[in-house]
Amino acid sequence: MKPGRLILLALLIVVSACGGGSDDDSGGDGGDTGTGSNGGTSSEVDDLGYDSSFGEENLPAGFPSELIPTSFSAGQVSTPPGLDTQVVAFLSEQSFDDALEHYTGLLGEGQLIEAGGSRQAQWLTGPDWGVALFDEGEGPLVITFSEIVD
Repeated sequence: MKPGRLILLALLIVVSACGGGSDDDSGGDGGDTGTGSNGGTSSEVDDLGYDSSFGEENLPAGFPSELIPTSFSAGQVSTPPGLDTQVVAFLSEQSFDDALEHYTGLLGEGQLIEAGGSRQAQWLTGPDWGVALFDEGEGPLVITFSEIVD
């Protein structure tokens, strides 16, 4: 595995454990595009930086539209301190199994990790974005994408 992908894996794990960063540098207007399931244009940002009105207009330029989750309730874009990579994260009420099936259909078999009541799946094979699903057993599913920079 390339060193850049190992760094990505560590970054995805840290981001998911911390709930992502709160540095929203997406520059979007926060309006609802119908992609999210928040149902309105009012914007609420939680303590972890997830914006309930996050939509496609908030995504970084060049983010692959096929990777956008089929449903989500909030999202964020952050740049972890000291790194030149962006992380896009979504909160979703979608089940882990449904999301796993969706991304397996898009990306092929990923790596599945189950321990202590939590589940994680990750795909590091894409040319530009690594994908990870995190289910802690409580709360929403966290779906993260980390830009792969070699």
